[in-house]
Amino acid sequence: MTSLEKRLNPLGINVQWAKFTAGPQLLEAMNVGSLDVGAVGETPPIFAQATGILCFYC
Repeated sequence: MTSLEKRLNPLGINVQWAKFTAGPQLLEAMNVGSLDVGAVGETPPIFAQATGILCFYC
């Protein structure tokens, strides 16, 4: 169990880790509701938004 998992577990938040081969696949997982948080490069969110996928990034 990682430090993040240990800190969130008492709050009732279950952390499950997933690996993606590239940003577009990660953003599609977010689009269909299979993923809540992820990190990608600069370009994938631009293309995702161009196709109508709602995503927020900072």
